[in-house]
Amino acid sequence: MAVNVANSDGIKINGELLRYCIARAGKNPTQVSKEMEMTYNAFKRKCTGESDFKAREIRVLSKLIGLSDSEILGI
Repeated sequence: MAVNVANSDGIKINGELLRYCIARAGKNPTQVSKEMEMTYNAFKRKCTGESDFKAREIRVLSKLIGLSDSEILGI
């Protein structure tokens, strides 16, 4: 069920776990998408695996929700 696979296009993540981490940080997906300067729909596609996160986006996301490098790699 958890998808945590890197490929040449980007990085897929476990959307459920990401949503948990976002909520734990006291934020919601709409806030995070705005802070990442992407549309909510683009962020949602990345969270559901329809699209991949780029490494740069993962770095920004980890800072926004307060995850360490090892924690973000576990998603």
